[in-house]
Amino acid sequence: MPSLAPVRAWWAFGALRGLAWAAAVVAEAVALGWWLSAGSTAGFVLLQFPVVALVALTVVVGRYRRFRRAFEAGIAAAAVGEERARLAEEMHDALGHELSVIALRAGAIQVHATGEVQGQAATLRADVERAIGVLRESLDVLGGGTLGGYEPTTETTERLLARVSASGVPVTVDGALPPALPAAVERTAYRVVRESLTNATRHAPGAPVSLRLAADGEWLRITAGNPAVRRDALPGDGEAPHPGGSGIASLRRRVSLLGGSLTTDVVGGRFTLAATLPLRPEVPGRMPAPAGPAPRSGRPLGATVRSVAVPGAVAVAALLGFYVWATTGATLEDSVFAGVAAGTPQAAAESVLPGRQSPVRLLRLQPHPAGWTCRYYTDGNFPLGMSTFEVCFAGGRVARTADARREPL
Repeated sequence: MPSLAPVRAWWAFGALRGLAWAAAVVAEAVALGWWLSAGSTAGFVLLQFPVVALVALTVVVGRYRRFRRAFEAGIAAAAVGEERARLAEEMHDALGHELSVIALRAGAIQVHATGEVQGQAATLRADVERAIGVLRESLDVLGGGTLGGYEPTTETTERLLARVSASGVPVTVDGALPPALPAAVERTAYRVVRESLTNATRHAPGAPVSLRLAADGEWLRITAGNPAVRRDALPGDGEAPHPGGSGIASLRRRVSLLGGSLTTDVVGGRFTLAATLPLRPEVPGRMPAPAGPAPRSGRPLGATVRSVAVPGAVAVAALLGFYVWATTGATLEDSVFAGVAAGTPQAAAESVLPGRQSPVRLLRLQPHPAGWTCRYYTDGNFPLGMSTFEVCFAGGRVARTADARREPL
């Protein structure tokens, strides 16, 4: 039965997120109502801080949880892909080699037999070649072109060479593997030799294969060579080798993980595979890094810049919009304010005063007697456009003017 923990966690966070948004809406409505009823701009502004903090916390937690789910899903997908690639490469190495040996034996029978037996051997060899092609196509789909880890092998390189020689492949070996090789180096050397023999038996059946094994203290060097094409090996047969096939590409990645290198070349009608492996893979080798772009980790730079720039741009736009709203039609010039003195008729004063009062009143002024009507204007100060001028009327005349910039707090 699947675990219900993810469902419960999603429900819990969804409920908390809904409560957070509801609390933010209620707090904003309370603050707006307080401002409209009591005219307390200071209280309204102060209430914005917890509302903004609550909204920001909700957004940050939501983004973190989405990032965590995506990260965990990526790890799981990578693990599945790595296991699929490991299985695909092991099947390619093992089954591909065995099928190539079967094809070689069928080819030998085809060369030495006559009549119906020769035809049956040719059909068998063609069937094996088709099976190899189907195997490679299936493993391409299974592996996805990635490299899996190393797994233990039950056959040594010496036993592999003996078995292939007993199958009729003329193999000449010069040198031997050093004793007590690190496990990773030994397994990779085994795969290099096996892939070399597999390619030789597939692309040049019956042709002699030369193998040279040498170690110089720091590096193990394996060189395998065989004729590139044996058109006279079988009637109507013969194809050029494919040095860049999936087996070689997979093997090259394995070798590069150890800090070594693998190259293939066809010169003078002879195919050569050369691998260099470090005898101490835990010490970084001096080989050049594999070709191709380096893998990128973490978030792309553009996404990181957007995650910072977009909220900043929104905040700046909101601040500018608030400033325009607070100052438009409510800005009073110092020279005009100086001309409005106590005793000026109300009608004359209203003709020069702005038609709209400043909505932001954070600075406290002296209280006025009952019956007075006071209006407030801003000098255009940034960023809030707070009210700085007070003009009070009583009995149809200006009763008092005050400049909050000059009033003691």
